[in-house]
Amino acid sequence: MTSGPTPPGIWDRIGISLSGLCMVHCMLLPVVLIAVPLWSTAETLHDWLHPLFLVALLPISLMALLATADKPTPKSVRVLLGVGLLVIVLASLFGHEEGGRILETAVTLLGSGMLVTGHWRNGQTCQGCVH
Repeated sequence: MTSGPTPPGIWDRIGISLSGLCMVHCMLLPVVLIAVPLWSTAETLHDWLHPLFLVALLPISLMALLATADKPTPKSVRVLLGVGLLVIVLASLFGHEEGGRILETAVTLLGSGMLVTGHWRNGQTCQGCVH
């Protein structure tokens, strides 16, 4: 079975979806924790989600960048994706221990917002591209 070329912007669409899911997770988890204070597994699940999101976001964002490497992608888009990834990595590795849950959430939302914007702009660059 031969697979065709990767559709233009697919990695950006996946990146936007994953970053958006991360943002929803960050915004809804405090509400869920307040609503279900006796659910002791919530904290454990939350701690496992961060590495999972990180492992998924890194290659997808890199694939999105590589998919448009030969396209006229503005430097600002690459900076948004790069800095957004860096912010997410730092929040994931050091956020909770160094700054507490509120700072970790704020920094993660900032990084996710940067990734969504970067992926969206990167996808716009790729519209009409034929691979």
